[in-house]
Amino acid sequence: MLTGPSAAQVPVVATFTPASQSYAYKNNHGSFKADVVYATDAGFSNRMFWTLTIDPSVQVLMTGNTMACTASVDGLPVYHDHHQSIPGDYKWHSTVKDLALNTPYTWRAMCAFGTAQGPGEVKFAVAFTMQP
Repeated sequence: MLTGPSAAQVPVVATFTPASQSYAYKNNHGSFKADVVYATDAGFSNRMFWTLTIDPSVQVLMTGNTMACTASVDGLPVYHDHHQSIPGDYKWHSTVKDLALNTPYTWRAMCAFGTAQGPGEVKFAVAFTMQP
């Protein structure tokens, strides 16, 4: 389990294209899935729909099985998603709107929770771009 300031997550990299609009990544802390929709295909701004599920091996460590989670996107200061108290097995999801093509972004998420040994947290990061 990641804890403390040294736990900054090194981003995995996702490159979306019109031919490859989905991405999935799993590690021992959780599973991340994302799909993008291009504005030309949908009639609205470029978007990324994402889902994060905390791994059951982390969920069992949570005192009371609840966590506080926050997501943000580097390069898009208007976006954030915060939940003060959600179940450990919650399938957390959100939509990031108004993404520019050929622009690097980094999606970041952090969930904090109590454990029998004290505070715990997990962090996730995905560096991504939408190519034309």
